[in-house]
Amino acid sequence: RKAMTATDTTDDTPGVEFRIKESLKMDPADVEARHVARFHELVEDPAIFEEDRTGSGARRHFHAISDNGVLPTAKIKTPHHFHVSYVEMPPGNQVRLHAHDVPEVFIPMTGTWELYYGDEGEHCVALNPLDTFSVPVGVMRTFKNVGLTTALIMVIYDSPGDVMGKIFYGPNQTDEIREMFETSGRKITITHED
Repeated sequence: RKAMTATDTTDDTPGVEFRIKESLKMDPADVEARHVARFHELVEDPAIFEEDRTGSGARRHFHAISDNGVLPTAKIKTPHHFHVSYVEMPPGNQVRLHAHDVPEVFIPMTGTWELYYGDEGEHCVALNPLDTFSVPVGVMRTFKNVGLTTALIMVIYDSPGDVMGKIFYGPNQTDEIREMFETSGRKITITHED
């Protein structure tokens, strides 16, 4: 089939192109099974950040979309170039300062949040429900539920494939990371990169 083009030739405005082709047909049963993630049916990921399951960094992760099921508890495991998760966190809790080798987007669903960024988390962005903060690759960040009740924030990892292996910590956090993992009983390897 050939694309249909409509062009306005009365001035220098570029033309508009319309593409015509058959769409993909979807079986309704397949839609529910593979393409819809209902929040109340999402399963908590018990393995992610298990070293932070208790204490001031405690939180629960629920994955809605994961490229080819890289995050195994995700409901939607079809190919994508991103991952979507929800983090549920009690009031006052804050995650450990860290960075990703991929862009990460935060969108609060409920509650009041503060996202700190910079080598020491010295800068702050306050977010309310449906505000959005896109953190670039390599920027140290942490987030905290500053509200009075348990709240939910959507996290989008802007990368296909393994996103958890793309986390790193700052040079000043070596002792903290070693201590955290030693108390969890897990073997660790710390690699210093430029």
